[in-house]
Amino acid sequence: MSHARPWLRIAAVVTVLAVAMVSMPLRAEKTSGATKASGTKKVAWQVEPYWRPVAGLSSYSTPSGTYVGVRMGGTAGVHYWKAPWLGRTRVLGSWTTGSNDVSGLELRLGTFMGPHKEYWGVEGGLDLFWDRVTASNIELLPASGGIDIPVNLHIGPQQIYGLAGVTPAVLFSPERRVDWSETDAFGFGHEFAWQLGAGARLSRFGAALVYSHRVIVSGVHSGWSVSLSL
Repeated sequence: MSHARPWLRIAAVVTVLAVAMVSMPLRAEKTSGATKASGTKKVAWQVEPYWRPVAGLSSYSTPSGTYVGVRMGGTAGVHYWKAPWLGRTRVLGSWTTGSNDVSGLELRLGTFMGPHKEYWGVEGGLDLFWDRVTASNIELLPASGGIDIPVNLHIGPQQIYGLAGVTPAVLFSPERRVDWSETDAFGFGHEFAWQLGAGARLSRFGAALVYSHRVIVSGVHSGWSVSLSL
């Protein structure tokens, strides 16, 4: 129990941070409304809810072979912005199924923010998760909670843009952690990922295609994911 308590504290901090990030623009907007009524102009945080389906193809390369699964799910949350800051808080759920009895579940709660200019932007945040993926004869991702710490760079206008980033992770389960002394792969943290992608947004509709490569304890988890913004 003593080993679990620090991680429970971390989970509580991430949850409080997520709630605070959502309430911050709402409080700012309310304050701005009162200010406007008194005759003083002040720019408010803008808030917009969103939801989107998520789908992708995942590959798990291990010493015992390569396993492929299809990932399906959805995400919902809120965007909030006040130049030059842009943020979002969201929940996500997805499941994976494939040949060789590949089966998995993923749950996430994350909040992200960063400065965005006309042709570039930077976004960082904390993403609390729990996931597990199994196959017929191997545990591809042993069940574990954790915190991803993504940092992404966006290049290009909002209408059409590219993105690149890295994501080190802190994992609650010791048996899930990568031993970097036993692999030639580059990375740090308990798991490490890099991602490349592109996206487009026209009015209220948007789409993004992202490739990710993640070093995990059983080998490498890589794949493509597609998301649609509605």
